[in-house]
Amino acid sequence: MVHIGDATQKLSVHHQQLVARGREFSDSDNTAPLEDIALLVLSTLNGLELDLYTLQRAAAHRTGVVVCDEGFMPTGILLPLFGAWNHTEVLHGQIEASRPTKKRAWQRVVQEKIRQQAQSLPPDHRVAKRLIELAGQVRSGDAGNTEAIVARIYWPALMGPNFRRMPRTRLGPNGALDYGYAIMRSLVARCLVGVGLHPALGIFHHGRSNPFCLVDDLVEPLRPVVDRVVAAEPERFMGDLDPEGKEVLRQLLNQEFTCGDHQGLLTTACSRYAESFRNYLLGDGEEIKFPRAAHR
Repeated sequence: MVHIGDATQKLSVHHQQLVARGREFSDSDNTAPLEDIALLVLSTLNGLELDLYTLQRAAAHRTGVVVCDEGFMPTGILLPLFGAWNHTEVLHGQIEASRPTKKRAWQRVVQEKIRQQAQSLPPDHRVAKRLIELAGQVRSGDAGNTEAIVARIYWPALMGPNFRRMPRTRLGPNGALDYGYAIMRSLVARCLVGVGLHPALGIFHHGRSNPFCLVDDLVEPLRPVVDRVVAAEPERFMGDLDPEGKEVLRQLLNQEFTCGDHQGLLTTACSRYAESFRNYLLGDGEEIKFPRAAHR
């Protein structure tokens, strides 16, 4: 992932290299191959020169472009329209997937999320043990709403009894969690499109105005990865989220993860995750392979 902040004046592409020109000196330019960039995060209030060709090249290389608002929180993402050679075939399969298949897929997603939440706590913690028990009790489609039951005991155990999870508050740990989740959401969106899935066709989340229902489904098991970073250094994330705090969260994309028998950066592990989910949904695979941190 590449972050473009206030130090950058202009973005361009030259010989398939992304060129970020600094504001002060011409020799402060930075370059990186577009093919190596999973996400490009634009976060500046000082104006940024950016032409259509740069965006076209980013889309051609399947680089997601994330746009931040005036509060420097991700608010939009540009994704390639077609991410796989068999896009239409996959789309039809996604639409025709049976309701029982979707419910079983959501069951597995919720189970993995709860297991990952348990991993965020010390193994001998009573809540961690309880979460492992609850993960085994999740029914098809999470008919018992185990995910919500878990949330009520997970957050106090992880962040302390006075913590309340309040999305979109922008301040303190809640703001840091929102920022980290937005980065993960953007990555998952890019990976789903990359394997031919339509991000709006969810298995659980739904909404007439939400173009990323499937993204919101599959990002769930990755949320605890962000939770661990924020819980590990809560003092770092007090007040407004500063550039250093954002960089700590962005570095999650450069950490080692496993996905099945694959080990590599989260960006590649997430692509394997999306591929295994697609295969499961279309009846070409028997399991969903989830990204898991290689080192704890």
